[in-house]
Amino acid sequence: MAIASMGSSSWASSSVIRTPFPIAERGLEGLTMEGVARGAGVPIGSLYQFFPDRNALLALLFSQFLHVTDALVEDRFRAVDSAAGLQAAAEGLPESLYEAIAGDPALVEIWSAVQAIRALRHLGVEDSRRMASVLFEAARPFAPDSVDDERLSRVCFLVCDLLGAVTRTALEQGGREGELLVQEYAEMAKSYVSQVLKG
Repeated sequence: MAIASMGSSSWASSSVIRTPFPIAERGLEGLTMEGVARGAGVPIGSLYQFFPDRNALLALLFSQFLHVTDALVEDRFRAVDSAAGLQAAAEGLPESLYEAIAGDPALVEIWSAVQAIRALRHLGVEDSRRMASVLFEAARPFAPDSVDDERLSRVCFLVCDLLGAVTRTALEQGGREGELLVQEYAEMAKSYVSQVLKG
C-alpha cells in the first residue's frame, strides 16, 4: 500500500512521494507518523503539515481504497438495462464487494479501521452515499411512479449502508460463516429492491 501526497506545491515539488508500507504484514498498529516520514524521506515536521495525526493518514489510505470499491460498484450497475438486471446486480454486489476486500489483507485493515474509529466513521457514510448515488441512477428508470425520488434515494442509501455493516461483520467472522452472512444479506437486498420496484 502506498501513501501518496495530495498537498501543496512545496510537497509535490520534491516529486510525488510514495511510501510503501507493509500494512498487510504489520497491520495498522505499525502505521506511525515517524515510520511514514522516514520511509518518505521527509522531516517529521513536514509530514505533520499535511497529515496532523494518524487518522489523517488513515483517511488518505481509505480514499485510495475507494478507487477499488467505487470501480466495482460502477462496473456492476453500468450495464443495467432492466428491472431484472438491477435486481441481479443488487444481489451480486455484496459478494463481489466482500471478496474484493477479503482478498486483500491491507484493504481489510483499512476498511475495518474506518468503520471502528469514531472520528473516521463519516468516511464510511460518505462512501455509502456515493454507492447509493450509483444505485439510484441505475434504479430510477425502473422505479414506478408511486416511488418518488426521495424514497428511492433512502432505499438506495439503506441498501448500501447496511451492506457496509454486514461486510464488516462478515470480515470479523471470516471463513464460511462470513460468506453465509453476505449471502443472506444479498437475498435480503434483492427481495427489498424487488419489492420497492413493484411499488
